[in-house]
Amino acid sequence: MLVAEVVGTIGHPPFQTIRIARGNKQGVRVGMPVISAKGVVGRVLRTGRGFADVQRLGDSHFNLDVIIERNRIRGILKGLDDNRCLLQLHRRADVRIGDTIVTSGMSGGFPKGLPVGTVVRISYEMDNISQVITMKPWVEPQGLDELMVLQQTSDDIDTIAETAGADWLNDATVQETK
Repeated sequence: MLVAEVVGTIGHPPFQTIRIARGNKQGVRVGMPVISAKGVVGRVLRTGRGFADVQRLGDSHFNLDVIIERNRIRGILKGLDDNRCLLQLHRRADVRIGDTIVTSGMSGGFPKGLPVGTVVRISYEMDNISQVITMKPWVEPQGLDELMVLQQTSDDIDTIAETAGADWLNDATVQETK
């Protein structure tokens, strides 16, 4: 684990990020999980020599494999750009307001059991097959001073970086901002 000071935030598209004062020089790599004392913050999106940008959990491009702590139901959490996240599950999945959502440890580089957020709303789709769970993250992006970078990465991100080359993310970011 590597402790990093927060030096700035960017809260507008294409990505909602937090800049930290640790980078390549300190061993930070794209895809590494970032947490605070309260829970999951996001993952490293890009790095420079002495800084890194962390993609926030609430960013609409952020996805995370999670489970509901009470009953171990698994799903993929997706950010909404306003510090809320959605989780779409089968209509009969047992979910309750106030349920705690934690990382599953199955993919994305995050270890199992890190607190992510709490269920604040449940709605049902018109197809009568699925329900949409709205989750509020435990970590509020405002007022963060220090974060912890977990020095482990996802095999998937490592494979993409290896295949596409070192500048794969920078090229994709430039394309999206145009």
